[in-house]
Amino acid sequence: MQCFEEQKIKLQTALLEAKELWLEMKVSTLQPKWHLTFDGHLMDQYSRYGGLADKSDESIEKGHQTLKVLREQQETCIRRELRRSRSPAIQQHIDRYQTSIKQSSTIKRSRDTEERLDNKKKAKEEKRDAYCIARS
Repeated sequence: MQCFEEQKIKLQTALLEAKELWLEMKVSTLQPKWHLTFDGHLMDQYSRYGGLADKSDESIEKGHQTLKVLREQQETCIRRELRRSRSPAIQQHIDRYQTSIKQSSTIKRSRDTEERLDNKKKAKEEKRDAYCIARS
């Protein structure tokens, strides 16, 4: 295991030095080799699988493709939600719904008030009737 750790440190050092040289030469950083070598994939593969030559980059590419699909789906959902929120028809439905909520709560409040007043009236009438009966 000592050998593996030593090799890992040497590889990290070599990658850092190579990255510095690459940048000094002002070579394009948009190449796939740059990405695989200097953006951590090479070290990740070495650490995970204990070497480089025996593993292909299919697992890395599959991970990238999965992430790409997820990002695209997320962007699609965000775009769809923005379109919905900006759509006049949808906004009209939302406004109508919010108005109906306000109206229904207002109607409910007024019904509750009427019911409470009716109950008070009935209670007063019952007391009055009971008083009149008791006096007679």
